[in-house]
Amino acid sequence: MNAATVDELHRLIHETLRCVAALEAIHGDTTAMRRVLNDARQIRNGVDRLEIDVADLCAHTAATALPVTVEMVQISDAGYAADFWRDVDHEGVGAQSLACVPAGSRRR
Repeated sequence: MNAATVDELHRLIHETLRCVAALEAIHGDTTAMRRVLNDARQIRNGVDRLEIDVADLCAHTAATALPVTVEMVQISDAGYAADFWRDVDHEGVGAQSLACVPAGSRRR
């Protein structure tokens, strides 16, 4: 969340509070209007806390950012010897059909 986003939130909540004040002028100081005003103020307080939390998060992230290192693993293009796969279980398509075949009669 950047400063422009937070500024937009502040602008919107200010506009909301202005609209609530206009409603209060129309409907008077009723219980319902007090609840609406209270809700709008809570939203404003939430936006203020959000701004503080974002600033803290940015400061914390900047302070704890570690350089990312990636270790590349070289994979050989050379083929594998057939013995490499000798004791490997069959997987993938058709593996279920081998489950019923006695171990001695399986093709290798």
